[in-house]
Amino acid sequence: MSSDDTITAADIVASLAAKSDQLNAVDLIGGPITVRIVACKKGPSTEQPVNVYLSDRKVPWRPCLTERRVLSGIWGPDAKVWVGRWLTLWRDPDV
Repeated sequence: MSSDDTITAADIVASLAAKSDQLNAVDLIGGPITVRIVACKKGPSTEQPVNVYLSDRKVPWRPCLTERRVLSGIWGPDAKVWVGRWLTLWRDPDV
């Protein structure tokens, strides 16, 4: 096998990155994140109608229907009010 065919640890690490345009559960495997909402915009579809942009994240969080209901119940349905607020997101491995 030539050296050009050798796979390195860096190659493996690069192959593990999620190819996604949104925050995923896999991004939370390391533990909860506490972030500030910096913007809210329309999402890409009727199934994912909201993009919530978070501090220190390059891709948006797209809250599911239940999560949107919780946010609206706590802070109201005007997403402009959500901007500047902090929240903690975590992954439940049993779900």
